Amino acid sequence: VITMDSEDRVIADGAVLVRGNRIAAIGDRGSLETANPGAELRRLKNRLLMPGLVNAHCHSGILRGTAEGLPVWDWLRMFIDPMHRVLNPREAEVASWLCYAEAVLSG
Repeated sequence: VITMDSEDRVIADGAVLVRGNRIAAIGDRGSLETANPGAELRRLKNRLLMPGLVNAHCHSGILRGTAEGLPVWDWLRMFIDPMHRVLNPREAEVASWLCYAEAVLSG
């Protein structure tokens, strides 16, 4: 667990205790398990958990599924640029709302 606290602590065998939708405690796994015997345990083997980071960078989903297998510049030239030329204001608004809704759903 990378705590992202003021000391930039890294806890090799760390755990995060969540109550509801809030982080209640961060510490070494053994101590948290002992102090919270009824807590549900999810092991994230070979993973890194970094609480506190929020991805606020969003794109509309209007062209979702069109880029698979293409280099980014080909995708931009073949799909994004032509779509931007024909996209009307209502379609752009709907795509934006979809993007914002997905951001809210993902936390």
